[in-house]
Amino acid sequence: MCGRCGVECITDISFPDVWIDLREMCMDSGVKIDVVEMVGKTISEKKNVADQPNEERNVWLKKAKLDFAPSTVEKADVVLFVGCMGEYYPQSQPMVRAFAQVMEAAGIKFAIMGEEEY
Repeated sequence: MCGRCGVECITDISFPDVWIDLREMCMDSGVKIDVVEMVGKTISEKKNVADQPNEERNVWLKKAKLDFAPSTVEKADVVLFVGCMGEYYPQSQPMVRAFAQVMEAAGIKFAIMGEEEY
């Protein structure tokens, strides 16, 4: 839910709340939505929404050209939560790499959770 309906709607209806309530009503009444079931199964089995091997979470790091491997840092000031979109989807990876590079350039000691991030 992007929340755009809350920006465009002139009726002041909180659509994110409506959608959440609707989802709860569907679940409570036993209505199953195929795509929701599929995504839930994918997350349970693969530990990510991309339906990719969990071991490939750090692939985005290859092009980051950092001076260290944030996946091996044991103690850090910040844990960067990359998330499935930044780890698996090529269109999001440049942003994640750039953020990691900025943090490194700023001298911020950070780590990522890698395969443990689920």
